[in-house]
Amino acid sequence: MTLNLNVSNPDQIFEAVILGAGISGLTLAHRLSKKTNNFLVVEKSRGIGGRLATRRDGENIYDHGAQFYKISPKHELAFDQMWMSCGLVKNWFTLNEVQYQTSQKGMTGLAKFLADGKSVDLSREIALIKIENNLVILTCTDQSVIKCQKLFITAPLPQAVILLERSGFEIPQNIKDVKYAHALVALFELEDLSDYQLLPYQEKISDTIFSVSQQNTKFEKNSPTLTVAMTPDWSLENFNSSDEKNLVLITVFLQKYLMLNGSKLDAVILKSQLKKWRYSHPINPLTCGYVKLNSQIVLAGDGFSGGSINHAVKSGLSIPLD
Repeated sequence: MTLNLNVSNPDQIFEAVILGAGISGLTLAHRLSKKTNNFLVVEKSRGIGGRLATRRDGENIYDHGAQFYKISPKHELAFDQMWMSCGLVKNWFTLNEVQYQTSQKGMTGLAKFLADGKSVDLSREIALIKIENNLVILTCTDQSVIKCQKLFITAPLPQAVILLERSGFEIPQNIKDVKYAHALVALFELEDLSDYQLLPYQEKISDTIFSVSQQNTKFEKNSPTLTVAMTPDWSLENFNSSDEKNLVLITVFLQKYLMLNGSKLDAVILKSQLKKWRYSHPINPLTCGYVKLNSQIVLAGDGFSGGSINHAVKSGLSIPLD
């Protein structure tokens, strides 16, 4: 993966630029790499993967975005066998004949695998898009300019809409209507979990907690560790509160959950931290895999197919490359 490139060469014209280094954008990059090397992935954040997000704290590893992808006759993922053969993923658990697959190096490892050997420019934000002389011209916030023949936008749709409307493009109403859920996600290191009867992963727990994931069942070197994702409604209501306040509240909810699953004594929490997702997953995704805004700009990503890894990959695979 080539990072932080000098893309301001005025004579450089890319065949394609992908905005967004999440799983949809990197799926598309993986496909493009079989046809050409003259393309660029642009990501405004400091890292790749989007919601394939992994946090390391000493020996502990926490996935704090997507926790798994599914494999069954009804749930396919094109990269599963490739990742399995490389020893990158394992079966975390199986429920109702559905395999829940997770990365042995953290979910960000899946994104890094797809990005390997690709040109990825991090911490670069696009301010304006225009079409001129049959080229797509991208002006960045640092005033650098990127030129390409075709642009694929895989960022969350609300971000894409803001950028495109600021650039003067008309956006179909059904695209503007796609909304995303907020998510507050707490990471906990505990002294002990042996008194509790917990599943590796459980969701739809209460009107406050959406899911609890045992990270120590994923990663052998982890001490007792949990990722606790709050419900979209609770996350939205409390999104602008301080991290300290939210962690206090989430800790109370977690202790209640643990007491229902074992010991009546409060668990001893050694560490906690909060992660925030403004665009956790689409609430009302479109059913198509992508939309052509015009002959040179294509919109894709989870907003067109759904918030799971399976659906985001499906969107990246559905785009014609002709």
